Amino acid sequence: MISVNKSWIIALFAAVIVIISFFDNRNATDSDVVTVSEEAATTQALTQSEESPKVNTTTLYIDVKGEVIKPGVYTVTGETRVADLIELAGGFTTSADMDRVNLAQKVYDEMVIIVPKQGEQGTETFEQPNTTNGKIRINSATKEELAQLNGIGEVKATSIITYREQNGPFQTMEDILKVSGIGEKTLEKFKDQIQVP
Repeated sequence: MISVNKSWIIALFAAVIVIISFFDNRNATDSDVVTVSEEAATTQALTQSEESPKVNTTTLYIDVKGEVIKPGVYTVTGETRVADLIELAGGFTTSADMDRVNLAQKVYDEMVIIVPKQGEQGTETFEQPNTTNGKIRINSATKEELAQLNGIGEVKATSIITYREQNGPFQTMEDILKVSGIGEKTLEKFKDQIQVP
């Protein structure tokens, strides 16, 4: 009987040690997870704040015409898209040719958006004179107009147009430096000949 009691005591003692070890390791694992989670959250927050683009709060004046419910001049911020302007203008009329309007395009100051009527021929959706006060508007200039700028030939003019089509209109002079082949020295040569935006 004493040997049975010793066996039970040893088994009970071993079970207690196993249980204590289990809970001790579990608590250590939980605290490790919390530490890793906190570090991950901190790293993620830092990464998001570094990657967050600066919000463009520039005031833009856009003229919306044609087949919209409320045509007129609207004041918006620099991160606005054509879709936002159409919504501000009350939406399309029933006769609007919605397929000819690029709703995803970013807007720029003094832009004119003309929503054409279905079946209407030759109407441009976006209208803007290419020159103002003798300066070329970089956001609407043709390849030929851009090629006439100091330091810009046909190749760089094509690069400017390609960049503009892929990234939307230029908002600042510094945006032009993002175009392949245009550095500070080149920009210095023609910056007095252009208007942005």
